[in-house]
Amino acid sequence: MQEFAAMLCISAVGCCALKLLLPENGLEPVLRVILSVFFLLCLFLPLRDLRPEKLDAAALPLVMEPERGDLERTYQEQLARSTAENIRRVIEVRLEKMGVNTEEVKLEVKVHIDADGRIEIEGIEVFPSKGYAAYVPEIEALVTRELELPCRILGED
Repeated sequence: MQEFAAMLCISAVGCCALKLLLPENGLEPVLRVILSVFFLLCLFLPLRDLRPEKLDAAALPLVMEPERGDLERTYQEQLARSTAENIRRVIEVRLEKMGVNTEEVKLEVKVHIDADGRIEIEGIEVFPSKGYAAYVPEIEALVTRELELPCRILGED
């Protein structure tokens, strides 16, 4: 490595000295290109020693592949969370149309992944604040009749 560094320093100093000595005529651009190519060759000279047979595959780090079951389980969990979030958003939009401030009504969508990998919606839990107790029957009707999902109203926050 020290030899490489010394060679680079010597070639850099030599290239600079030659650039200073270049005559200012039509050959100057050509000679600058030649000196630049020479310096790049000096820079990449150690790369010639790298050959594929010197690479040891056993020394490379192993990348652990997740098992197929783990990937499927992760996918199903993400899909279940996404489904729950989408249902919650649909209910919030409908509640806003009814004049309900969705920040005052907490919704929890309960989903479950069965043994066959299907997503089952267990129900919606609604936690209205004190000011929205009058909307409880409308919220319950929205969820149970229009969306045909089981609904459970759980007291006030």
